[in-house]
Amino acid sequence: MRKIITTPCPHCQQPFLPRRRNQRYCSDECRVEANNAVAKERYATAKQSTPQLEALRQQVQYLKQQLAALTNPVVDQPVVIRVVKESKDILLYEGRRYKRGPFVGRIDLGVRLDPGVGLLMPGNTILYPDDSARNTHFNYLLQP
Repeated sequence: MRKIITTPCPHCQQPFLPRRRNQRYCSDECRVEANNAVAKERYATAKQSTPQLEALRQQVQYLKQQLAALTNPVVDQPVVIRVVKESKDILLYEGRRYKRGPFVGRIDLGVRLDPGVGLLMPGNTILYPDDSARNTHFNYLLQP
C-alpha cells in the first residue's frame, strides 16, 4: 500500500497533499502572498539609508544645484551668449522669449557683437546690437 505524505505549507502552516514533487505551497494564493511578503521585506531593507547611499544622495543634490546654476539665466556679470532673432522685437534664448526694450545708445564694449550674439546682463536682460547702426544696442527684457 502507498503511504500518503502531507507537507505543511510554509506560508499558512496548513498540511496539504502535494500534487507534484516540487510543490511548496498549498495554493496559488499562498504562493503569491509569500512572494509578496519577501518582496516587501527586500524593499524595506533597500529603502533603509546607508552611509554610502546618503553620500550619493548628497552628491546628486549638489550636482543638481550646479546644473541649475549653469542653466539659470540670472547672472552676476555679463556673459556672451548666442541668441536667435525671431522677429524685429523678439529674441529667443534657451527657450525663453525676450522683448525689445529701451534703446541703450552707442556704447563701446571693446568688441563687436555679430548678429546672433548678445550679452546676458545682470537683471536678466540681453544687450543686443541694432541691425542698422554700428555700436548701438537695445536691451531685451524677459517676457513673463
